[in-house]
Amino acid sequence: MILDTDLTKHFVILTKFKGIADHPNPNEEENRFLSMSIALKCADVGHGAKELSLHKKWSRRIIEEFYLQGDKEREHCIPVSPLCDRSGKVSNSQQGFISFICLPLFEAFDKKFFNAKMRKEVTDQVRENLEYWKEEIPREEKGESKFMEETQKMLEDIKGELPNN
Repeated sequence: MILDTDLTKHFVILTKFKGIADHPNPNEEENRFLSMSIALKCADVGHGAKELSLHKKWSRRIIEEFYLQGDKEREHCIPVSPLCDRSGKVSNSQQGFISFICLPLFEAFDKKFFNAKMRKEVTDQVRENLEYWKEEIPREEKGESKFMEETQKMLEDIKGELPNN
């Protein structure tokens, strides 16, 4: 199931899960395994479903991890991986990640295991976070991104936590 969290497998696994969402035998072993795998995938990208201030905090940390990877790639004269270049637009990548990865994943989980509390507190929160990023895109384009300003301050505060290698 941990291997299923690899985003290169995301669309195949999600499509397969959507196919069993209305399966008449939910106790079938393969379906149970796939359902548990999807639950683990939801946990893996769970920051997308957190309350906005926590989502932004985790987004900053993940973005900085990607940027550190890009820095190392550049240092070793190898191509910088997607999303790892500090010159990229954060809002666009976050909006895309939530639109194409998080929201469809949580919606599929919600459809299969409907629970009104989960929908209100999780799936609806993913949608709210998506709206934040959509609104942030034009601000970032104009160089007025509060997220990036807040990120710089947070990075200064956590600099001691980041690995040196």
